[in-house]
Amino acid sequence: PALGGWLVTGREEAREVLGAGARFTVMAEPNLVRASLGRMMLTTDGDAVHRLTHPKYHVPRRYTALVHGRPTAEVEAVLNKPISIDGRVVKAEQVKVRPGKDGRSIVDVTVGEGRNRIVRRWCEEVGLKVERLARLGYGPVRLGDLPVGTYRPLTPAEESALYKAIRLDPDGD
Repeated sequence: PALGGWLVTGREEAREVLGAGARFTVMAEPNLVRASLGRMMLTTDGDAVHRLTHPKYHVPRRYTALVHGRPTAEVEAVLNKPISIDGRVVKAEQVKVRPGKDGRSIVDVTVGEGRNRIVRRWCEEVGLKVERLARLGYGPVRLGDLPVGTYRPLTPAEESALYKAIRLDPDGD
């Protein structure tokens, strides 16, 4: 089955896309917290959901966070070190840090898995408080300029790139 996916930026919009009684799977942001921004992908393809969310398939997630609690000069160094959360090691694929205002830092980070609140928990573990967090991309799909509170269908190129990223034939062959 084709992904038939939608890119959504809020809970209410997800409900609107799903409609009453629709059988869709909500993926990528089931625990979206109020201090976080990001997007959800909605699809009816259960095999794709499994592969997009399972750590074995290593689908990168890109985030930006506004943090405080350590000097900006230290933030990149501490986030580049692997740490253990729930008995499993977490290591960023890429970390970029730049200074923000009033002692804050802006962190752009890519991680290869999406455990529950992993970026927040990881930052807390190294003494950082996350004020704002936004998911900017999931695998090959970028949020881009999709305004908060809106949604759109995935493009054929995005669908194709997602299937390629998870090594799955959309036609089931």
